[in-house]
Order: sequence, then C-alpha cells, then structure tokens
Amino acid sequence: MKTSFLLIDDDKVINYVNKIVLSQCGFTNNPEIFTDARMALDYLNNHHSSYDKFIILLDINMPEMDGWEFLDIVSQADYKDKLVVFMLTSSMAKEDVQKSKTYDMVHDFISKPMTEERCMRLKNHPATPH
Repeated sequence: MKTSFLLIDDDKVINYVNKIVLSQCGFTNNPEIFTDARMALDYLNNHHSSYDKFIILLDINMPEMDGWEFLDIVSQADYKDKLVVFMLTSSMAKEDVQKSKTYDMVHDFISKPMTEERCMRLKNHPATPH
C-alpha cells in the first residue's frame, strides 16, 4: 500500500519536532509538511490518484484556512475514503473534541506536543497501514 504522510500546522518549529518524533518512532521519515492548509489541499487534489492512503496530522487553529475548513472541503472530495486524519492540536476544548467526532475520516484527537508515546499510539492505530 502506497501511503503519503502529511503534517499540516502553521508552526514551522512544531512541524520540525513532529517530523523528528515521527522518524524516531518509525512511523515515517518523509512526511509532506505544510504550513498552510490550502497548500495541503492542493497537494491532495494533485496527488490523490498516486496514493492508496493519506495519513494526515492536522492542527485546528491556523490562519487563512483552519483545520475545520480543511475537513469540510476534503469531506466532499471523491478521494475522502483515502484519508486518515489525526487532529494534533493545542486545543483540548470539549467542543473541538466533539466536533472532530462528526468527521468520519478523523480517527483520534491528540494534544500537542507530539511525543514518542503519542507517535506509537498513531503508528499502532487500527486505521493506519501496518
């Protein structure tokens, strides 16, 4: 199964740390990194036929297009069944956790920062390819 990993967070430092942790826990060495959700959307629109699955770590609070807007758009895409989304955010608001459950493609809600323990939780999640 050909899988693409996407990190979508407007904070470059967070993306750098996440990339290191994802590599150290053996989840992925080469995630596609986006600081703008619109660019990630363009990537998906242009590459959806090249991959069987997309594992996406998505932040909620971003300028221009937030995580909810991104999810609303990809929920309408013909490739939506290829998406496995994990919310990786500083928000622990109950409303955000509940809202994330309304999207079929969202499989977990994880608080920042990414740790090796949280990475292993993602790596071993039933929705991720093994």
